[in-house]
Amino acid sequence: MFTKHTKSITALDFNPKGTGLVVGSADGTLSFWSFASGKLTFVSQVTPTGAGPIYSVSYHPTKAEAACGTYNKNVYIVDVATGKVTKTLTGHNDVVSAVTYRP
Repeated sequence: MFTKHTKSITALDFNPKGTGLVVGSADGTLSFWSFASGKLTFVSQVTPTGAGPIYSVSYHPTKAEAACGTYNKNVYIVDVATGKVTKTLTGHNDVVSAVTYRP
């Protein structure tokens, strides 16, 4: 099913409604999948090409966004409707290996 990544899958999270899934990859992309259709909704190139993998991903419990932690020491906030990065959180001293939202 998850055949759109060019490198290994490194993280995933179910959306709060249980209707879809976001998958992070070592290729720096997030893929958004719909359970209703069983198909890929879209792929978002989150990290700059060659900037390393996505290590973790978390859907926001009430907003239409997901956060992902990356090899390049940043956290990216992504709009789940468009796949666009809306915010980049910088200043971490090492890779960001885990992210989560708290309700």
